[in-house]
Amino acid sequence: MSSPSIKNLLHTTRLVLGNRLSRFLLNRMISPCPHGRRIKLNHALDYIVGEAKASLSLCGIEGWALKFVMSLMTRMMKVDFEAFKDYAAIPSVRRGLVLVLKGIAKYGITVPQKLPAPF
Repeated sequence: MSSPSIKNLLHTTRLVLGNRLSRFLLNRMISPCPHGRRIKLNHALDYIVGEAKASLSLCGIEGWALKFVMSLMTRMMKVDFEAFKDYAAIPSVRRGLVLVLKGIAKYGITVPQKLPAPF
Protein backbone atom coordinates (compact mmCIF):
# COMPACT_ATOMS: atom_id res chain seq x y z
CA MET A 1 0.00 0.00 0.00
CA SER A 2 1.49 3.33 -1.03
CA SER A 3 1.48 6.26 1.33
CA PRO A 4 -0.67 9.25 0.40
CA SER A 5 1.01 12.31 -1.02
CA ILE A 6 1.11 15.54 0.97
CA LYS A 7 -1.41 17.08 -1.42
CA ASN A 8 -3.89 14.22 -0.87
CA LEU A 9 -3.29 14.31 2.89
CA LEU A 10 -3.99 18.04 3.03
CA HIS A 11 -7.09 17.66 0.85
CA THR A 12 -8.47 14.86 3.04
CA THR A 13 -7.74 16.78 6.24
CA ARG A 14 -9.47 19.88 4.89
CA LEU A 15 -12.43 17.82 3.74
CA VAL A 16 -12.94 15.98 7.03
CA LEU A 17 -11.70 18.40 9.72
CA GLY A 18 -11.95 21.75 7.93
CA ASN A 19 -15.72 21.80 7.50
CA ARG A 20 -18.04 23.75 9.79
CA LEU A 21 -19.53 20.72 11.51
CA SER A 22 -16.14 19.23 12.45
CA ARG A 23 -14.79 22.58 13.62
CA PHE A 24 -17.94 23.13 15.69
CA LEU A 25 -17.43 19.73 17.30
CA LEU A 26 -13.73 20.42 17.95
CA ASN A 27 -14.50 23.86 19.42
CA ARG A 28 -16.97 22.27 21.85
CA MET A 29 -14.40 19.62 22.76
CA ILE A 30 -11.62 22.03 23.74
CA SER A 31 -13.74 23.33 26.62
CA PRO A 32 -13.19 21.92 30.13
CA CYS A 33 -15.08 18.75 31.01
CA PRO A 34 -17.52 19.07 33.93
CA HIS A 35 -16.44 15.59 35.13
CA GLY A 36 -12.76 16.39 35.62
CA ARG A 37 -9.99 18.91 35.19
CA ARG A 38 -9.11 17.91 31.62
CA ILE A 39 -10.69 19.08 28.40
CA LYS A 40 -13.37 16.99 26.70
CA LEU A 41 -10.99 16.20 23.83
CA ASN A 42 -8.67 14.29 26.20
CA HIS A 43 -11.59 12.23 27.49
CA ALA A 44 -12.75 11.53 23.92
CA LEU A 45 -9.29 10.32 22.87
CA ASP A 46 -9.17 8.10 25.97
CA TYR A 47 -12.46 6.60 24.80
CA ILE A 48 -11.17 6.12 21.23
CA VAL A 49 -8.05 4.24 22.32
CA GLY A 50 -10.06 2.16 24.79
CA GLU A 51 -8.72 3.53 28.09
CA ALA A 52 -12.12 4.82 29.20
CA LYS A 53 -15.76 3.96 28.71
CA ALA A 54 -18.07 6.45 27.05
CA SER A 55 -20.48 7.94 29.52
CA LEU A 56 -24.08 8.70 28.70
CA SER A 57 -23.49 12.41 29.20
CA LEU A 58 -22.77 14.95 26.51
CA CYS A 59 -19.03 14.16 26.82
CA GLY A 60 -19.75 10.58 25.79
CA ILE A 61 -21.78 11.66 22.78
CA GLU A 62 -19.01 14.03 21.70
CA GLY A 63 -16.49 11.21 22.16
CA TRP A 64 -18.56 8.96 19.94
CA ALA A 65 -18.80 11.73 17.31
CA LEU A 66 -15.01 12.28 17.36
CA LYS A 67 -14.47 8.54 17.02
CA PHE A 68 -16.72 8.57 13.95
CA VAL A 69 -14.82 11.52 12.42
CA MET A 70 -11.43 9.88 13.07
CA SER A 71 -12.68 6.58 11.68
CA LEU A 72 -13.93 8.37 8.56
CA MET A 73 -10.62 10.16 8.14
CA THR A 74 -8.57 6.96 8.49
CA ARG A 75 -10.81 5.22 5.92
CA MET A 76 -10.37 8.11 3.47
CA MET A 77 -6.59 7.94 3.93
CA LYS A 78 -6.66 4.13 3.57
CA VAL A 79 -5.12 3.65 7.02
CA ASP A 80 -6.15 0.91 9.46
CA PHE A 81 -8.17 2.44 12.31
CA GLU A 82 -6.76 -0.13 14.76
CA ALA A 83 -3.23 1.02 13.85
CA PHE A 84 -4.31 4.61 14.53
CA LYS A 85 -5.73 3.56 17.92
CA ASP A 86 -2.50 1.74 18.82
CA TYR A 87 -0.44 4.79 17.86
CA ALA A 88 -2.76 7.20 19.70
CA ALA A 89 -2.46 5.06 22.85
CA ILE A 90 1.05 6.49 23.39
CA PRO A 91 0.60 9.46 25.80
CA SER A 92 3.07 11.80 24.07
CA VAL A 93 1.44 11.15 20.69
CA ARG A 94 -1.97 11.81 22.20
CA ARG A 95 -0.77 15.14 23.65
CA GLY A 96 0.53 16.13 20.21
CA LEU A 97 -2.75 15.09 18.59
CA VAL A 98 -4.70 17.18 21.11
CA LEU A 99 -2.49 20.17 20.34
CA VAL A 100 -2.97 19.83 16.58
CA LEU A 101 -6.74 19.37 16.94
CA LYS A 102 -6.89 22.47 19.18
CA GLY A 103 -5.05 24.39 16.46
CA ILE A 104 -7.51 23.18 13.83
CA ALA A 105 -10.44 24.17 16.06
CA LYS A 106 -9.08 27.66 16.67
CA TYR A 107 -7.42 28.52 13.35
CA GLY A 108 -8.75 26.02 10.80
CA ILE A 109 -6.48 24.09 8.43
CA THR A 110 -3.49 26.32 7.64
CA VAL A 111 -0.20 25.71 5.84
CA PRO A 112 1.95 25.69 7.92
CA GLN A 113 -0.46 24.67 10.67
CA LYS A 114 -0.84 27.24 13.44
CA LEU A 115 -0.70 25.72 16.91
CA PRO A 116 -2.00 27.25 20.16
CA ALA A 117 1.15 26.21 22.09
CA PRO A 118 4.70 25.07 21.34
CA PHE A 119 4.96 21.49 20.13
